[in-house]
Amino acid sequence: MANLSNRSTQNLTHLHRQRPLDRKVETPLWDAEGQNVYFVNDGALWLASLARNSALPLAQIPNRKIRLAIPYLHDQLWTIDNGASTVVVTQDDLGKQDGFYGVSLETGQSTKLVEKGQCYTCSGENHLAVSREGGPQLAYVAEDASSSSDIWISSPDFQNPQCLTHINPQFDKYHFGAAQLIAWSSVDGDELHGALLLPADYRKGNRYPLIVYVLGGDTLSDNLDHFGLGASGPLNLQMLATRGYAILLPDAPQHLGTPMLDLAKTVLPGVDKVISMGIADPVRLGVMGHSYGGYSVLSLIVQTARFKAALEADGMGDLISAYGEMRKDGTAFATSIMEQDQA
Repeated sequence: MANLSNRSTQNLTHLHRQRPLDRKVETPLWDAEGQNVYFVNDGALWLASLARNSALPLAQIPNRKIRLAIPYLHDQLWTIDNGASTVVVTQDDLGKQDGFYGVSLETGQSTKLVEKGQCYTCSGENHLAVSREGGPQLAYVAEDASSSSDIWISSPDFQNPQCLTHINPQFDKYHFGAAQLIAWSSVDGDELHGALLLPADYRKGNRYPLIVYVLGGDTLSDNLDHFGLGASGPLNLQMLATRGYAILLPDAPQHLGTPMLDLAKTVLPGVDKVISMGIADPVRLGVMGHSYGGYSVLSLIVQTARFKAALEADGMGDLISAYGEMRKDGTAFATSIMEQDQA
């Protein structure tokens, strides 16, 4: 911070000594008087006080991570209740959904305003706007597994949010599949989760062909509240749900030295879970993946004959060969992937 009257400077980040800042920290926001700075770090809302020369966590919400503080006029914190409180965007890692919570700027106490299985950051974390004309209102972008992104507007209490746009009217003729979160244990006994997208015509008691969308080393269950489970274009998985398929996005943690075996230990028990739920037909199973997910597909089909169809898109089939591959200009893109990324 620079003081324009005496030309002095103060490093606000030095006020925060408890732990290092996240690599991606949103822009700090001032209060109306310019005496305090608010920022989000480590899942909490922090207050840096210039008068006290300190930075401390103001609000931490049990079982939730605060993801965003909402700005007013770009660099000022949006406040309601005559400046006594604000609204933050939260993430529920267990329920796989975003939410809005009210936070008292005096006590740090929080109140849940809305959580309804929607994603409020899928279209970009800066897609929020506020207005004080005619009473405070918040405009935001929302989507869920069965609904594409649209702009919504609400008062701070979220008692009557209204959808302002209808960006994709071409979807009106379709009935999309619903998503749910499921859990199972890996072969090693670790608890795992997956996002299960049901066929659009799902009827309890009927069994459906199941497609597993796999990406080794990733927690795909985080996509539960994303439209079509997060993929875009031809990989939007409602493309399959509207055609009578169930789709599973399993969490698939991997360990150094055993990536292929770990895929079998984590993904196949997830398939068994969907079968045991009476949803998947055990003789109509398919698997698909893109990039490292393509390698994940190949890793599975050489360990099991359960899948009747497999689609490997833009992946690699031999990690050693990919590691040594060079382009004509001498660059070796796969080297970084093999040494530092999932592979």
